Amino acid sequence: MWLVGPAAAERVQGLVDPGREVTLGSPLDAIVAELPYQEGDRVPEGEAVVLMDDRLQAVEVEKARLRAEAEAPIAEASAVLAEQEIILARKEDAMAGSAANEWEVRQARLQRDQAAARLQDAEDQRKLAMTELRLQEEMLHRHRVRSPFDGRVTRRHVEPGTNLQRGQEILSLVSLDPLLARVYLPIEMFGRLKVGEVYPLEPDFVISRETIPGRLIAIDPVIDSASRTFRCLFEIENDQEKLPAGFVVFFDTDALPEAPAAPSLLDGPAPTADAG
Repeated sequence: MWLVGPAAAERVQGLVDPGREVTLGSPLDAIVAELPYQEGDRVPEGEAVVLMDDRLQAVEVEKARLRAEAEAPIAEASAVLAEQEIILARKEDAMAGSAANEWEVRQARLQRDQAAARLQDAEDQRKLAMTELRLQEEMLHRHRVRSPFDGRVTRRHVEPGTNLQRGQEILSLVSLDPLLARVYLPIEMFGRLKVGEVYPLEPDFVISRETIPGRLIAIDPVIDSASRTFRCLFEIENDQEKLPAGFVVFFDTDALPEAPAAPSLLDGPAPTADAG
């Protein structure tokens, strides 16, 4: 049921934003060693945009690697266990020939079990050392902050030598391809646009063409009751980055097709003849 009247033509203003934008923060307390990119530079996805002093962390990684790769504790525990297995076997043979008593066999079995426990502990320590190595390597990787997408640097919030605190802003990035235009259309337009269609958007500054094609990618299904508008999101291709972000566009509602007539739920069912 539509409870709105016929729509009046108007030009609705919208704002064009970057397709993606992010402010990168420091994942740890560290000192900035290098910022390879200047404001305005293009940055490929995955490229390191902030390098922090990682010399101490590199030492921690090497220490953890030595512990994880150490073979001596397991080798020693394995040798002791093998020896205790031999001793136990001999005691059991001696007891069968009445050359050893039950207490001596129990002692040999206890020592064998203790040796097996020490070997298990050495193997567990090796696993813990491998986990610690992975943790220290991950901490080392965090000393390099990488770009989450292809973009352009808009702000450098710190400089080399800055003593960073965890969470402190470092660098701001934006992606200008595509751009996203957010337009709040009047409620009367609801149901007259189709996701996937391309609509003309008129920029508020002079470019080589009067309008920019914007593909409708989303329609907010929730109406803002205060303004009686709903949000539409248009995607603007900008692979050459000839368009900036932050400018205003206008959407001409007069270019939309007329809304189809819809039956009102307030209308009752058609009368029927009496069967009798």
